[in-house]
Amino acid sequence: QQTEMTQFLKNIALAGGALIIVAIGSQSWAYSLGITIL
Repeated sequence: QQTEMTQFLKNIALAGGALIIVAIGSQSWAYSLGITIL
C-alpha cells in the first residue's frame, strides 16, 4: 500500500509539472532566445 501511494504521488507531481510547462510554454518570456515549444 505504501508503494502504491508513492507511485500515485509521483504521478500527480509529474502531471503538475507537465501542466506548468504547458502554461509557461504558451507565454513569451522577456529572456527567451526565440525558442518555442509549440
